[in-house]
Amino acid sequence: KCSGSNSDKIYNPKFPIKLNTKEGMRFISNLYHDGGIGEINRQPQYTNRSFKEVQEFLKDAQRLFGRFNREIKSRISKLSKREYFVINLPTVIGVILISIGYTSGDKTKNNLETFKFLGSIKSNILIREYLKKAFNDDGYVGERCIGLAQASLIKDKEKPANILILDKILLEKLGIKVHGPMLRKRYQNRHGL
Repeated sequence: KCSGSNSDKIYNPKFPIKLNTKEGMRFISNLYHDGGIGEINRQPQYTNRSFKEVQEFLKDAQRLFGRFNREIKSRISKLSKREYFVINLPTVIGVILISIGYTSGDKTKNNLETFKFLGSIKSNILIREYLKKAFNDDGYVGERCIGLAQASLIKDKEKPANILILDKILLEKLGIKVHGPMLRKRYQNRHGL
């Protein structure tokens, strides 16, 4: 059941919803990398240290789904004491995405399945849009490499994160040689190792 409050309404909804567009690829990548959909509230959310990145996520969501009212909120991390920005989208968007295959819940605990159509995308332009956001959210530059990282709960004989496997497939479609995914570091958090 979706909320009926004004803050959850979408004015002039856009149908059909086309995720295989530039804004769709950016939106999905942001959702997979620094975002997610709540398991209980089903609200898509996105968090980033850049206010501009969160604004762009909001604009892409509005281009895809229609006009709605949402406020970007500022938070201070208890651990790092750094400011970051977060936005929650209307629940109905989460319900739609879950109904077409998005797995809700914490990516750290669950190895989310990715949308099947993403692995078959042939357009280099769309692949680049997706990867640009992936690297912006979870990318790093090391001494001898450029990479993407994502934390996940380590379970016995668990395969690498599906999101990283998708990132690898898309990079290879662009002719980029990829090593991994591989375990870089073990640490304890609230979910376990």
